[in-house]
Order: sequence, then structure tokens, then C-alpha cells
Amino acid sequence: MLWIEMSKGTDRPGPEDEWGLGRSLHSPARNTNGNRWAFWETLLRVEERDTIVHLYGDDRKRFVGFSTADSDGYKTRAKPPHSNYGYEDVERLYRVHLRDFRRFDHPYPLGDLFRNREEEIRRYYEKNKERESDKRRILPVVQGGRLQCLNGAYLSEADEEWREILFDFLGSELDERSESPESRVSPQQTISTSTESGEVERRHGQKEFSDTIKENYDFQCCFPGCEVEHRRFLIGAHIARWADAPKLRGQIDNGICLCLMHDKAFEYGWFTLTADHEIWVAEGRVRNSEWAQQHLLPWDGHAIDEALVMPGDRPLLQHWDRVDLYPTPTSS
Repeated sequence: MLWIEMSKGTDRPGPEDEWGLGRSLHSPARNTNGNRWAFWETLLRVEERDTIVHLYGDDRKRFVGFSTADSDGYKTRAKPPHSNYGYEDVERLYRVHLRDFRRFDHPYPLGDLFRNREEEIRRYYEKNKERESDKRRILPVVQGGRLQCLNGAYLSEADEEWREILFDFLGSELDERSESPESRVSPQQTISTSTESGEVERRHGQKEFSDTIKENYDFQCCFPGCEVEHRRFLIGAHIARWADAPKLRGQIDNGICLCLMHDKAFEYGWFTLTADHEIWVAEGRVRNSEWAQQHLLPWDGHAIDEALVMPGDRPLLQHWDRVDLYPTPTSS
């Protein structure tokens, strides 16, 4: 699936910031009046590996690059530290983590797209408007007879027809700016190739990390009572994920060795670890799972198996924020 993020302002942090452009999609779950907004709700429909094209700026909006979703959309209480976001009175946000941000060599003005493809875009808008059901959350709108982008369309979807219009525009722009015929590739090829290249580098680093984490836990699932030790059924995973915490990527205390089932339960936030490395089960999330009732709940409050390097506080805090599960301090 392809999505378009429309980000206003000119002072948003860049991809070096975990909340910056190309690193994070985020919006309030509700406004200060408690109301929802359709173009915020779309974040919950984003799936890992979807492509996001970034439209940035105030009056002169431009397509500046693209990135890949590194998580499904989810709710969180975590908030960006930047005061200019205005999220102080918002209880929860929707968020998607991003990776592999690539800037276009030349930004593509939205105004040029509307001028060069106006007739097609108007037809597309009218067709979507006439749908009795299943209307798309789209970027373009006709107001007062004028074609423009919908105010507040933070994250809009791009179905096949809208993708063709967008990529045809970007493709012609790329052709005009290419220096040689050999360098002329379609935007879809560019996105695919860049994503694959980033994915190869990412997976190579993750494999080395995973092998080290398994060794740290003596090739044994560290969940208490779990006897899985076969290497093919173990995951040496990040606690704070690759895209969320670049500075923690290679840190051994950011790793945990779990079997396939316990790894998924940890990833989905069915349980986390306290600062004392004890299991903290989200009872409300697992009450309808027979497997969780049998394999998670009985171990609530038990410590994980010892390792040479145990999970650190910073990675655990990142996990609590991501899965929206905050264990209370243990008494001692």
C-alpha cells in the first residue's frame, strides 16, 4: 500500500530524530474536544513495509522523498519532545515507525502535479466523491472550483489509480532531469531498489546482532519455564526496535532471546519486563487466548533466565512506550 504524508511547517526535525521526517508518522488519536479525524485514523491501517511518500512545506508543498513503514500503526502514550507539536493536552497518539528514508534529488512541487495532471485528478476526485461506500481518504479536493489539497489530510491513501497519476508525474519529472538515458528509471523502480538495498544492509546487521544475543542467553528462550533451545526456533531480537533507537541497535542490553511464540507475544505487547527483569503480563489483552492463559499468565511476576548481559533500562522504557504497557515498580 502507498500512503502520502502531508507535513506542514518548515522546521520539522529530519531523519536523525526518531520523531522526524522519514522516521515517524504520528498524530493525535483525538483532538482536544475528544473528536476523531479520518486522516489520523488512517495511521492504524498502515502495515509494515508499506511505502510512504512525504509531502512537505507550507504554501509551497513539495514531494521530498519516501520511506518504508517499519511497524504497523498503533496507539501510544509516548509523545515527541518537541514543544512545537502542541500535543501537551493529548492523551494518546497514533504512530508508525519508518525506516530507509530516501530524499529525491530534486523536490517535486505539488502545484506542478495539479497543473500537469489537473483533468485526470479532477475526474479521480469526482469518481471518489460519487462512491456510495468505500470512499478513499484522498489528498486532492475541489473547493470553489479550484483543485487543491484537502486541509488536514495528514495521511492519505493512494489506490492504484491515484498511484498511476502520481508516478506518471514523478516519472516525467525524473526523465526531464536525468542526464542520460541509462539513468532514467520509474519512481516505482527507484522505491523498490532503494528499499531492497536498505533491507539487505538492515538484515545483515540484524543477523549479527541476533546471533550475539542468542549466545548471550546460551541459546535458550529466557522466558521462565520455557524449554525451547533449538536454534531454528529462537529469536535474538531487539527490545527497542531497529528504527526506534539507532543508538541502541548494537547494544547487547537491547537484546532478548525468546522462542517464536514468546517473541510474538512480546512484540504484540502481551507481556513486557519490569526494570527488575520480571514478567509483566497485560491480563486484559490475553484473557481470550487459551495459549496465553496457559503459557503467559502463570509466569507473571517471575524473573527471566539469567544472561551475561541483562536487558537495560533504556531499551525497556522504549518497549513500554511502544506497546503502551507500563509496569509498576516492584516492591523490595
